[in-house]
Amino acid sequence: MEQSILKGTSVVDWKVDNAPTNCTPKWVYIGRDEDKIGPIQIALALFTGTPSKDALKTLHALRKGKSNIQLVVGGVAGQTIWIFGPDEKTQVVDLPLEQGLRQLQSALDESNSLNAYTRLGQFRRSLDTTALVGHQRERT
Repeated sequence: MEQSILKGTSVVDWKVDNAPTNCTPKWVYIGRDEDKIGPIQIALALFTGTPSKDALKTLHALRKGKSNIQLVVGGVAGQTIWIFGPDEKTQVVDLPLEQGLRQLQSALDESNSLNAYTRLGQFRRSLDTTALVGHQRERT
């Protein structure tokens, strides 16, 4: 996975002490902040297997700390991405990598973190309303 997989206003290497097992934090992408209310942050980590919700929550907490930032963590394994956040109470969503990256990029492209949060919420609602009859998405 290359750093150029997403594009933000800036990107920083993601350094984590005591990262969860089977996880390598990679980069944090910073979104736009045209209205000076704060940018969204998208943090990506590579996993050698399916990331657990606990692992994603741990990464989220380690990055966010006590700050009031809007943060989404993406855990990538193979051709799948598991997305957690920005709300700590949401479920983990697993998607094909390309589709998940498009969703994350659309959040980074929003003018500020509030609009990015709204965009991600719309995306989650669309997943819930477009499920196929007789098919339930696996939630982790």
